[in-house]
Amino acid sequence: GPKIPMKYGRVDGTPTELAPAPFGLPAAFPDSPAQHLRDVFYKYDSMSDEDIVALSGAHTVGRAFADRSGTVKEGSAAGQGTVYTKRGAAEGQKSLSSGGRSWTKNWIVFDNSYFTDMGKNDPEVIY
Repeated sequence: GPKIPMKYGRVDGTPTELAPAPFGLPAAFPDSPAQHLRDVFYKYDSMSDEDIVALSGAHTVGRAFADRSGTVKEGSAAGQGTVYTKRGAAEGQKSLSSGGRSWTKNWIVFDNSYFTDMGKNDPEVIY
């Protein structure tokens, strides 16, 4: 496939008005995950529960890192990661980095595995 240049990281502008709490990205370990997501995303008047679930499905791709978000214990240094991430992408596919903890076993494929595998309680992924 084509190579698409990508700059990683988040760049935010300087807000002129701060939104009332809760604001920003969802918390990593909220007491009530469903209510927390509603509190964060309902500020966009047109977002329904179905929209929030669809947005959450984007977690079928990607990983979290201890040295970036602090959500997981696995970092981006060589040798860190889970059975699915410590050598890069799963199933012989190529990735330029290793480490972290993914939300799905095959974290570079966009499919519905984030939802279908959630009940499997795989200790190697984030739920």
